[in-house]
Amino acid sequence: MIAIFKRDFKSLLTNVVGWIFLSVLCAFFGLYFLLYNMVQGQPYLSYALSGVSPIIIIVTPILCMRVFSEERKNKTDQLLFTSPVAPFKIVFGKYMSVAAVFTIAMLFMAISPFVLELYGASALGQNMVALFGVYLFGLACIAVSLFVSTLTGSQIICVILSFVILFVGYMMDGILGLIFQEENLLSRILGCLSLSQPMQNYLNGIFDLKGLIYYVIVIALFLFLAYCVAQ
Repeated sequence: MIAIFKRDFKSLLTNVVGWIFLSVLCAFFGLYFLLYNMVQGQPYLSYALSGVSPIIIIVTPILCMRVFSEERKNKTDQLLFTSPVAPFKIVFGKYMSVAAVFTIAMLFMAISPFVLELYGASALGQNMVALFGVYLFGLACIAVSLFVSTLTGSQIICVILSFVILFVGYMMDGILGLIFQEENLLSRILGCLSLSQPMQNYLNGIFDLKGLIYYVIVIALFLFLAYCVAQ
């Protein structure tokens, strides 16, 4: 598993896709941070992070498109899954490599609360909670995109399908609000498909244990589905 992680992590950072992901994510966050926090003097990162979260669902499929799709296209997936490494360890190692690249971007964002502290802001705890919520959201998006990558050998189809799924999950609250006037059993069931709703409490500075459990379940579910398809 460690060998798979090292190989894919190195591949992502020696490929232009990994750097495009990091540069786009950090650039948009820097722009929102400058406008909301530095210019307007807002002590909370929730405004900047709310602007970054839609960018995550756009760039995450691009980062994940080569993880399994390229293996399938080049017919190296058969060689990979006949190796002595257990299939789930291969899937998890690949997931961790993508998550590690995303973690680099989040570490860059994690500097910003301390920058605000230098200017006298006092919302360090709430800002760190908000960052943690976006981090969980991003990890869930990676798991979804990784699963889609196991379904096709076409990177373009992988990107489009991943984006559609993540976009629907991100907009699910708004979609349900248009369809259902009142909350009912069906709306509650469909509400479980909302990837963004559990993140809202974190953005408000509230550590939500239910949200943490939700994202862990989503990550575990899609990694399991990726394992079932890929093996």
